[in-house]
Amino acid sequence: MKGLFPRLGRLSRPWKIARNEEGVAAIEFAFLSSVMAFILLGITDVGMVVMQRSDMENSVKAGVNYFMVGGRDPVEAKAVMESAWAYRPEGTEIFVSNICFCGDQIQACNVECSDGSLPVTYYQIAARAQLETVVSEANYVYQDVIRIR
Repeated sequence: MKGLFPRLGRLSRPWKIARNEEGVAAIEFAFLSSVMAFILLGITDVGMVVMQRSDMENSVKAGVNYFMVGGRDPVEAKAVMESAWAYRPEGTEIFVSNICFCGDQIQACNVECSDGSLPVTYYQIAARAQLETVVSEANYVYQDVIRIR
């Protein structure tokens, strides 16, 4: 009889198992592949946010450009922004509003100032979206204010 458990073979000598290096590469690969997958997921997540936010900013800039080339209709500016936003997520909001000033006083846009001049018109354009990514969701607001005479 060769020891207490002759059929266990290698398991009856634990000091030899501890020195055995078979399968070390597989274990290292398992650890490194999970870390690399996590890093790749993070890069993808950040890339998606950057792409969606850039698309939203380009939409707002298209609305600003509409006013800069002579447009005056806020409804049309909103339509321009909607058409420029290629990958618009659901639930987005686009705001276009105008406010007029005579000096530092808010004035109705269709009424002349007390000195006979036209009020200065400001258009505020904003877009709000909940950008969805692989890992998380983020709310972003981007806005521009332009002054038109």
